[in-house]
Amino acid sequence: MAFRDEYDAARLENASEDEVFDAIDRFLANDDTFCRCQHCVLDLAALALSSMPPAYRVGGYTPNPPGALSVMWDETVTDLGALADNAVAAAAERVRQHPHH
Repeated sequence: MAFRDEYDAARLENASEDEVFDAIDRFLANDDTFCRCQHCVLDLAALALSSMPPAYRVGGYTPNPPGALSVMWDETVTDLGALADNAVAAAAERVRQHPHH
């Protein structure tokens, strides 16, 4: 029995992804100098997502209190949005220094 054949993995969602995409929207709205080409913006997303803690939930359900997501069994992040903003800012500096064009 293979996991993907037996279970609906499409129901797994990473809340960090939603927060990073929202943070990218805020960043781009406030920074007119950052390149908006596909390469740069997708590199920005990939770098920011890679630096975020995973925050998985099933089908939008999270068993934690509102505003808190369990990142690991013994750790809770209460402001994933602030972490995403910081991750996007750091990723933007790396992309600016090393663009793929």
